Amino acid sequence: MERYFAFKSIEDHITQVISRIDGLVRMGGLDYLKEHGVWFDPEARQEYRAYRGGGFNTPSGKVEIDSEGLKKSGFSSLPLYEPIPGHETLRGEFILTTFKPGLMTERTGNSKWLSEIVHDNPIWINKIAAAEFHIEKGDLVKVTSQLGSFVARAHLTQGINPWVIAIAAGLGHWKYGHIARAKKFKSRDPDTQLVWWGKDWFRVNPNTAIPERSDPIGGGQAWMDTRVSIMKI
Repeated sequence: MERYFAFKSIEDHITQVISRIDGLVRMGGLDYLKEHGVWFDPEARQEYRAYRGGGFNTPSGKVEIDSEGLKKSGFSSLPLYEPIPGHETLRGEFILTTFKPGLMTERTGNSKWLSEIVHDNPIWINKIAAAEFHIEKGDLVKVTSQLGSFVARAHLTQGINPWVIAIAAGLGHWKYGHIARAKKFKSRDPDTQLVWWGKDWFRVNPNTAIPERSDPIGGGQAWMDTRVSIMKI
């Protein structure tokens, strides 16, 4: 691991990175960044339409609608719609999808300012579907899949398909630190004593109910395809 963390501090690491940028070194390196926050290379030029010179990363160098690579891998060489078996829901079941809030990602859970704004993670349910399950705004709802379950508060909206429910991914990482756990602590930063949202804090992470399934062609994780049932607690 030493070769990946060959530095003694964050400033040491940044200094090492800066040492490879001649223009920034000439401007003062880390001291320049501390004063100005950012450095732009005046000699840099954005390269547009790079594909015209180098082509695309395909055998022909062009956009391939009929893909020989997919065909050799046993898939249809042309774009083809195939129903997703996991989407065949029974009465009372939902498809769980995830989204990312504008102010939070998987890596910002320990940011005190962002957590002050986004410190809960409700489950989005269509009002019509919620009425069938006698679920009202703020009720605790248990979401269960073949893998596991989680509990979240209900957020009722008409802005979602009646048989789809949604929750933000990336929240609820309590292992990230004090702020992620909504715990006050003493430090040189007085704001770490101002964690006021801990009392009503109800951040949830949906990963306990999302099985590890990947797209057979692209290899991406299936974050939008989990079949679940819900129950008011």
